[in-house]
Amino acid sequence: MIEEKRLARLLRSAFPPTAALSPTHDLWPAVVDHSYAKDAWSWIDLGVAAAAALALVLFPNLLWLLAYHL
Repeated sequence: MIEEKRLARLLRSAFPPTAALSPTHDLWPAVVDHSYAKDAWSWIDLGVAAAAALALVLFPNLLWLLAYHL
């Protein structure tokens, strides 16, 4: 019993209580705005697409491999 109390005390000291248990503002407008946001292409997306296109031009036999993974 003493060990359980000591363990509980150690856990309470390691994880202090949180200040606010609820959000400080309404999160739903941010979710709606994010769902209507236009998707943008990053440089990584464009690089992967260019590499796939270049690989298909250089090695046309890889088309089956690409089609299998899509």
